[in-house]
Amino acid sequence: MKKLKSVLLLLLAAALCFAFAGCGGTDDEEDPQGQDAVIDISANEAINTFLNQYNLDAEYRVSNEDCSEVTSTSADVRITDDLLMRVSSIEGPVTVMLEFSDLDDEVVEAVTRDAIIALSPNSLYDDVTAMVEQFRNEPDQYVNDYMIDEVRCSFMRGDGGMYQIGIYEPM
Repeated sequence: MKKLKSVLLLLLAAALCFAFAGCGGTDDEEDPQGQDAVIDISANEAINTFLNQYNLDAEYRVSNEDCSEVTSTSADVRITDDLLMRVSSIEGPVTVMLEFSDLDDEVVEAVTRDAIIALSPNSLYDDVTAMVEQFRNEPDQYVNDYMIDEVRCSFMRGDGGMYQIGIYEPM
């Protein structure tokens, strides 16, 4: 009988531990990096919509503080010291231009992938990886009209060792 009481008390204690463990944090906790903040930088709703869609699954999220040179048709977003995302929209589809100097930077691939997926959620990671790999294999070439889902992409080498990837929303 004494042994049965001990076993029951042990089971009761274990059940209470699991019940309290299930009562973890709340959804009201503040996001310390502001990653869930809504981007509202431009009078251009298409730009705001793209940036908010980009942040949904982005590996390198952006905030209002990352944005500069904001006009009614474009915004510059500094992702890293070496990677600038220029988002523009004039009465219609969004165009994203990535400007960078290190073609082997993994951040470039991640931001390219996340920008394409923000414009076309059905796009596949493997397709973006294959496109960036093609760009790396032919860095001196101008590659135009690389299609991923319905998104058109282009790659070009600019002056001073800079590269650009253009990402164009379907019309």
